[in-house]
Amino acid sequence: MLYSEEQIDDAVADVLLATQRMRTSAFGLLLYVYLQIMKLMFAFDSVGKQMEIFLLKPQVAMHIRMLVCYHHTNSGKNASDYPCPGVPPRRSFILQPCSSDNLGHGTVKFIGLNTKASILMMPPLDAGEKFGEIYDVVLILDDREHFTRSKNGSRSKKFMESIETEFKIQIEVRRLEVGDGLWIAKHKYTGSEYVLDFIVERKHVDDLFSSIKDSRYRDQKLRLTGCGLQRLIYIVEGDPNSHEAGETIKTACFTTEILEGFDVQRTSGLGDTLRKYGYLTHAITNYYGAHITNDEMRNTRICPSYKDFLKKCQDIDKMTVSDVFAVQLMQVSQVTEEIALSVLELYPTLLSLARAYSLLLSLSGINSSFDFLWKCCYQSKYVPAISELPIHPRTHVNLARETMKELVEAMMFVLSSQFWRMAVLWTFSIIFSYLQLWWKSQSFPRLSPNIKTESDGRLQRPVCVITGATSGLGAAAAYALSREGFYVVLAGRSTHLLSEMVKEIKQRHPDAHLKAIQVDIASFQSMLRFKRSLELWLLGSDMHPSVQLLINNAGMLATSYRFTAEGYEQMMGTNYIGTFLLANLLLPLLKNSYVPSRIVNVTSFTHRCVSSIQLDEETLTGKYCSNPKQYQCAQVYEHSKLYLLLFSYELHRQLNRVDKSNQVSIMAADPGVVETNIMKEIPSYLSLLSLKVLKLLGLLQDPDYGVHSIIDAALAPLETSGKYFFGGRGRTIRSSVVSYDTKLSEELWTISSKLFLQLKLEFKEDSS
Repeated sequence: MLYSEEQIDDAVADVLLATQRMRTSAFGLLLYVYLQIMKLMFAFDSVGKQMEIFLLKPQVAMHIRMLVCYHHTNSGKNASDYPCPGVPPRRSFILQPCSSDNLGHGTVKFIGLNTKASILMMPPLDAGEKFGEIYDVVLILDDREHFTRSKNGSRSKKFMESIETEFKIQIEVRRLEVGDGLWIAKHKYTGSEYVLDFIVERKHVDDLFSSIKDSRYRDQKLRLTGCGLQRLIYIVEGDPNSHEAGETIKTACFTTEILEGFDVQRTSGLGDTLRKYGYLTHAITNYYGAHITNDEMRNTRICPSYKDFLKKCQDIDKMTVSDVFAVQLMQVSQVTEEIALSVLELYPTLLSLARAYSLLLSLSGINSSFDFLWKCCYQSKYVPAISELPIHPRTHVNLARETMKELVEAMMFVLSSQFWRMAVLWTFSIIFSYLQLWWKSQSFPRLSPNIKTESDGRLQRPVCVITGATSGLGAAAAYALSREGFYVVLAGRSTHLLSEMVKEIKQRHPDAHLKAIQVDIASFQSMLRFKRSLELWLLGSDMHPSVQLLINNAGMLATSYRFTAEGYEQMMGTNYIGTFLLANLLLPLLKNSYVPSRIVNVTSFTHRCVSSIQLDEETLTGKYCSNPKQYQCAQVYEHSKLYLLLFSYELHRQLNRVDKSNQVSIMAADPGVVETNIMKEIPSYLSLLSLKVLKLLGLLQDPDYGVHSIIDAALAPLETSGKYFFGGRGRTIRSSVVSYDTKLSEELWTISSKLFLQLKLEFKEDSS
């Protein structure tokens, strides 16, 4: 970047004035020296009489350029005459590259707020949506802050509440793994939370000085830089000039801002800090609300969800051998974080560094460590530099370790009974299902969906809700049914994957009518939010307040024993309990349909492996497990799919007793063996091997073909309610003998309904 000598002189004068005004430390003088050296190192261009920076430290050079632009921006000169990367023109919220200890009313000063939207991470938005219409910005404060832990009625808590009222902002107190405060975008309808690209660390000057002495200061900064957020704000409370270690504190502040990219801000005390939180919240809200739309965020990264952010921050504390080695290196005099990280790039552990030294020493003719010390200490022999050591690429070591780890996991799984149950019984079950197609199958035609034309000429498309629609069979079903004319609502856990799937289907079928709504089938609270979002969307879209088709496709194959948010075993909670709960929640919308509606439950041939069941609430929810370390994943998966069939047949019988016209019909669909990511928890070598074997046997299908049985069930005639679709081409077969046990299905219905009612009472959901 080129600047005139006059610009540099002005910047030098600006730094000198700031140095005198702030009584800054030796680091401020060092910055002045850098500017003076720059004047000597500038090369003049013969044409434009401009100069180019040849400074070795790019971070310092960047901030000096910002000082040049800041000086001319604030001196009334035309800022466009001075090119300055990263510093935008003035707007309502001013961007300042320097620390500030004052805060004007309605003005927020911190680095990066006015940068382009492509730099900041953004929460997900559907096409046409605006940030302010979908999200609320909420300030999250750490519950370990002394003013958040105060008792009711205390001065600090009352002051915090007054700030919340004065600035009309939302403040919540939670446990934060990193930082003292951050901001989240909370979805107004679904309740989904995404962490915005700003985080704050707050220190009083006394605490800052003590943290510098015991090295907490450096560790906290490393944690902040490792959390993944880009805008790092460091608030220092109190006056460092009046502190006995003022020089040390000011030097630390300058280092943190100029060299490490933090935005360091000063406040007079707690009240001033809380007001600054209020101004910052307003600035972030106005920035996102005024500038961020779906069209502007196509090339931006998506903000992490609040849960994912907390998990990532928890992982920061998990130290590896390389992390310990880095800490050891930084105990050496003059070894900074940058130097330590450079060493780790080549030698991730102390052992790898020692081996490299040993190899070089042997090549130099030094036979032992004693000879090495003798030559170094007494004969002044040259000690090899790190740059001369042979490189052993870290990636090769990691790849070998990961490969060995996967091979061990695969071998352990092969030795388990679960592997042989899947390999033998599941194979026989799928073959038996295909054999039934030859002598016991029935075929039914596909009917076109009922697309109604309104009096004003608009088309009233039937609404189809598909769970697990981010990949595999769910995505294939969404594409196929959108081509049939349905208005498809894609439901899944990841809003990012949902938006990507909507784009993918739109590329393949531009006329598709799609809506994406986030839901976690393993969480009843998430399903309640999903129902409310669906109802609000139906009302807001001027559509009939009903659903015509529900496809319960979401499912998983877990290999470890874990629980859902409600305390159910996760695989059973996702595959069956979650499906039962969602179907009952949406049943009023299905019954309210202007045309006959339908539920399609996606089950599996693996249910045939279950010969008998002992039903009670503990076994259904999985709260009792004799040995969690020997988790019987195959049996749990088989039972969950059998329960899904029992539920389908029982719901068909109950609805048929009330209404013989099948206003709400129930179908079961078995896609067979389909190449999806359901086996992602199985060791990768085994899953790849099993897919190849199934492909050789002619049993493996891709999702676009495997989805045929689901589409057959969705478009079959009304009289097929209670049928089991398998094999495509509209064919139905009989499921296992156990699945038709009416007594068993009634017991399952009773237990499941009890869980449903308990959850509704717990979450105070209106039963209507």
